[in-house]
Amino acid sequence: MDLRAFVEAVACPSVGRRAAGLLLLTAVAAFVLAAASTGAAWASEGFQEAEPSRPASVQPAPLRSIEPGGDRADFAPLRSIIGDARIVALGESTLGAHEPLAFRNRLFEHLVEDLDFTAIAVESAFPESRRLAEYIAGGPGAEQEILADLRTWWHEPLEENLQLVRWMRDYNARPGKKRPVRFYAIDLSYTGPWGSRPTATPIEAALAYLSRVDVESGHKLGVAFEPWIRRLADPLAPWTDQEHDAFTATIDDLVALLERERVAYLAAASAADHEWAHRSAVVARQADRMFRVAPAAPPNGPVPRDAWRMVDARDSAMAENVLWALGQEGPEGRVLVVTHKVHAQAAATAGGPWDAYERMPASMGRHLRASLGERFAVVGMQEEDGPSTVPRPFLLDLREGEAARRRSSFDSQLVIDPSTPARPVKSRP
Repeated sequence: MDLRAFVEAVACPSVGRRAAGLLLLTAVAAFVLAAASTGAAWASEGFQEAEPSRPASVQPAPLRSIEPGGDRADFAPLRSIIGDARIVALGESTLGAHEPLAFRNRLFEHLVEDLDFTAIAVESAFPESRRLAEYIAGGPGAEQEILADLRTWWHEPLEENLQLVRWMRDYNARPGKKRPVRFYAIDLSYTGPWGSRPTATPIEAALAYLSRVDVESGHKLGVAFEPWIRRLADPLAPWTDQEHDAFTATIDDLVALLERERVAYLAAASAADHEWAHRSAVVARQADRMFRVAPAAPPNGPVPRDAWRMVDARDSAMAENVLWALGQEGPEGRVLVVTHKVHAQAAATAGGPWDAYERMPASMGRHLRASLGERFAVVGMQEEDGPSTVPRPFLLDLREGEAARRRSSFDSQLVIDPSTPARPVKSRP
């Protein structure tokens, strides 16, 4: 795993502002120093526990292609692995690379067309995602402009993401389809040192909803939040304990109001509007919880031993948001979740820079395995170079026999050639 991928997966993937570049460089420097201080192997794939060599008993199942479209019969081995899982997590080997994103698109087409999956959830900030979700559902807008606004879904619009958006929108326009497919983002909205400061975006989204359904309460909370929104505009500003307690209490008031007055608010606006507002407030609370346990030391030295708490808080929140998305899909819903594999794996993260921690963080996948058991399946991705007896790409079933030792991380693994950069969207007249 390269350094940029690690920083994107762990340090600050949800920064949605171009000004965050300096913060990203700070995080890079911090983790480079951490690697040097711990003797970390940056090539470690996913930073999970060291895995044994592939047992000879595991027979590779070749795939026709990683590119979407065409015949899907080669997915038959994967269907038996997925079974009746309601959530399948795909753990990307590298963020912002063509091959993982192309396979994501092909896999989602298969899951929707052949296994009745109903939604995809991606590692991007929830509060900024509504416009894209509504566009995919058939709403108005210009696709490239909407995609450009969602800067937390990578740093620039990518052709691979545009391909997914177009396929989903076209699918939803088909006559006679079983049901629409939906798009969710499951990450928090944050910036600042260690990628741990909340942004004001989810708070502002919830306040905008209140201004329509409860003007008086919306005004009172807007006044209460005004000083904190100003503070959040400076991601480097110090906070006292008293200030942070007051900020947390105001977020709690916002969440409580949306829950307490739900019935009254549903009479003034749609159920979808309330769900988005309430989830935005919850995401603000999740980001604040991560902020509260972030390391006090600036990110210019070795990784603090207690930094696992921040990583743990983020992965726990993403798992909670995945389960919320599944609930939105109803009892027949099935969701593909796409993140870096350090989050998707159903095991504690360890190895590399994680070894500096006093405790290993629990990954999103580990939380989901605890909640769903066998109705959660994980597909990891591994990039390999050099000769192979079976042409890549191919799938490995890691559930049975000697390979069961690896199941704590993945149920299946896709092995591909080394990835290449994703393709930025070319502006069109």
